[in-house]
Amino acid sequence: MDFEWLEIVAAHLRWRFAYFRPWLTWWALPLCLCAGLSHFILIRRLRAAARENSRRRARADAAERTAERAIDDLHAQLDSDERRARILKRHTVEMLSFIGDWLDNPFPRAANPKLLKSFRDLRQRLRCLQLIESHIEFAFNFMEMNFHAFIEDLFASLCPLPASLALEIVPVNDATRSRIPGNIAIPAALICNELVLNSARHAFAGATGIHSLGVHLAEKAALDGYVLEVADSGCGLPAGIDPAAPATPGLHTVARLAQRLGADMQVCRRHGTRFTFHIKK
Repeated sequence: MDFEWLEIVAAHLRWRFAYFRPWLTWWALPLCLCAGLSHFILIRRLRAAARENSRRRARADAAERTAERAIDDLHAQLDSDERRARILKRHTVEMLSFIGDWLDNPFPRAANPKLLKSFRDLRQRLRCLQLIESHIEFAFNFMEMNFHAFIEDLFASLCPLPASLALEIVPVNDATRSRIPGNIAIPAALICNELVLNSARHAFAGATGIHSLGVHLAEKAALDGYVLEVADSGCGLPAGIDPAAPATPGLHTVARLAQRLGADMQVCRRHGTRFTFHIKK
């Protein structure tokens, strides 16, 4: 048994008795005893509170160490996922580059012109996919795209744009320099590729002078989304072509991508052709 409390009480009583001995009466002893007991109870409570605080600190330290280990494990998992995504991206870019190099091989001159056109369109679409993959950036659980840099490279991939001594086509990149979420940027990039390719091949047939071919992309707070415009100052879209019910593969692809984005598509045929898409976030 623990007789420490008895020793405390006895020591306290001895001190009290020695101090008050000249004045000690029959009623002083119970008072001294009560004071000693109260002192003992107070000490016991203080020690119990100290032990409880120590246990609480130990539990808090253990919980903190557990949380730190969990955070470290989460960071390690995220780093692993990011490395895996970067490896997959590099592999995709290399495969697209390999396919593009294979398609760059010279085509037989005696080939069917329609087959040759389809072959060139396929080659440009693969180049576009390669550009998209090279400009996509992964960050943990989302991906973003530098759309302005993509448009610059897209124009460069189409150079030299169709031109003659009497014709000059000026590419205009008015896309935002902010990064765009991947779920919006990728379909928008494919739309730009189709429309820019169509304009470069068909909009300036027989034209002379200086003409423009531009892409505009900006975030509009009032629409809670983005506005994408692809415009040229060429001869304009023929009246017999309806973008709402396209008959050509390129415009059909544009209509399907706009539907996937949930975007409203508008076409203006004045002073060239302007496609406008209102894209919601």
